[in-house]
Amino acid sequence: MGEQFGSYERVPLSLLATENHLAECRNVTVILRLVLDQHGRLSHGELVDVAGTLQQRFIGWRGMIRAECNWLMRQEQDDTADDTQAT
Repeated sequence: MGEQFGSYERVPLSLLATENHLAECRNVTVILRLVLDQHGRLSHGELVDVAGTLQQRFIGWRGMIRAECNWLMRQEQDDTADDTQAT
């Protein structure tokens, strides 16, 4: 289907979302600050929010993916808390 990247498959965005689906979603932004070695390989980095607040530091690809997953889970928890307060 899509381009293979490591053990993850890159799926074209057009297959993931329609206009109606996107209208029902909340858009979020996260910034990855990456440090690459002299060969262009990921060494380590930071995940920060749009205000520049450090969310998590990581080492390597697996650490970056773990940091992104942790951040996304916190976003889901925030959504759940917001839904609970609204009712």
